[in-house]
Parts: sequence; C-alpha cells; structure tokens
Amino acid sequence: MKRKWKWILGLGLLALAGGGTYAAIRIKNNGIVTVQTGRALRQDLTSLVTASGEIKPLKYINIGANVMGRITEIHVREGDRVRRNQVLAKLE
Repeated sequence: MKRKWKWILGLGLLALAGGGTYAAIRIKNNGIVTVQTGRALRQDLTSLVTASGEIKPLKYINIGANVMGRITEIHVREGDRVRRNQVLAKLE
C-alpha cells in the first residue's frame, strides 16, 4: 500500500513540474515586443515645457544698519537688483 502512494505522489510531482515548465515557456514566448521602425526626418520641433517649483538665489545677503531709527523712505522693492553703495532706505 505504501508503494502505491509513493508512485501516485511521484507521478503527481512529475505532472506539477511538467506543467510549471510548460507555463514558464508559454509566458516567456508571450513577452515578445513588436517594434515599429521609420525613417528619420529633418524638421523643426516645437517644444513647450510647463513646470512648477521654487526659484532660489545663489546668494542670500542680510542687510542691517549700524544705528537705530525709523525708516522714512524705501528706494527698492523685494526682488530688485542692487549695486554696491546704492541707497536702499533712509532713516529718520
């Protein structure tokens, strides 16, 4: 009786191994990719890129005064380019 079960178990394992091999080969052959080719053409390209993000300067500079006082005039706005020795604001 034990011998019969060993044969049945062996045949079952053999059938599973054969089925697994068949399925693997079948799936592998279905992975073929179709490729379409064409001639290269010379033409003008129009490209538009839209993106969102944050722009940061290369350098940050903190500006301060050596004296205390109230600001009466501001000669520049945030984001303006400034030069060395340019008056940015006036104090009382």
